[in-house]
Amino acid sequence: TVAWILPYFIGRLYFTSLPAIRELTIAVFLGGIIYIPFVLWEVRMSPQLHQIFYGYFQHQFAQTVRGGGFGWRPMVFLQHGLAVGMWMATASLAGVALWLSGSLKRLFGFPILAYLVPMLFTTFLCKSAGALAILFIGAAVLFTVYYGKSGLAVYATTAGICLFLIVRAPGIWDAQALIDHSETLFGADRASSLQFRVDNENILAAHAMNRPVFGWGRFNRNRPPHRPTMATDSMWIIHFGQRGFVGLTAACAVLLLPGVMLARKTPQQAWTHPLIFPAVGLVVILLMFMIDNLFNNMHNPIYIVVAGGLMGLAGGARKRRTPV
Repeated sequence: TVAWILPYFIGRLYFTSLPAIRELTIAVFLGGIIYIPFVLWEVRMSPQLHQIFYGYFQHQFAQTVRGGGFGWRPMVFLQHGLAVGMWMATASLAGVALWLSGSLKRLFGFPILAYLVPMLFTTFLCKSAGALAILFIGAAVLFTVYYGKSGLAVYATTAGICLFLIVRAPGIWDAQALIDHSETLFGADRASSLQFRVDNENILAAHAMNRPVFGWGRFNRNRPPHRPTMATDSMWIIHFGQRGFVGLTAACAVLLLPGVMLARKTPQQAWTHPLIFPAVGLVVILLMFMIDNLFNNMHNPIYIVVAGGLMGLAGGARKRRTPV
């Protein structure tokens, strides 16, 4: 209820107009700006802020030690360093959308690039290969939409996510090719981490296919009886194992359907308008979060607020020739 329902209804209640969506995009960008000094402190001093303020360490400290480069992998106040990397990538994408469209030119008297450039650098220091890949893909989609004046990249990304789930859930594709490409791009260490996740997912998916409609439920029944401690890293395999195709489809619909509906009701030639492009930026952010969920399960309620807001905007929108 707290993680999904309340954030969704907050979005549906308060972010259902284009000006409100722009404010939400600015708020996400501001959230990233606020996190910059905390991230930089932990990169230098090690992840200690959660221990200092709350009295306990939220995950395994060993996973904050990353080989190569300067400093530690920060965790700040989120559940894992991967979540911090994804949050900074999200805030960066919000900044790119605001800067690209001219929807926000100055913030507190300074040009938006004065904040965006340090944020991009801070995202790099988070030492999350997945977050950097998501930032690159999301920025490419935004630039393609803006300069191509077409939503084809949004539709293609949505279709790609759905295709991934269609071939992975029933075990049609073992994702070995993805691991090989990962080793080429990010090195053997990152490929080994992906290999571990994929191997576990293949076994978990085979077990889930024994009850494919509504799943096995909770209390570790989504894991094979002889492997009760298997790692369930990805959101999609958790939903599929516990709630079957019904639950997986519902969870994906919350994140993917708002963008599709908004795209259908908004003429593509109007997408680059300064008042509309922040909504496009949030659509891309949801798509990037869904891509992250194909490999991780780093929940953050802000994405559900975004989903609720975009769905409310799409539900109240009428297809029109002019953008405003």
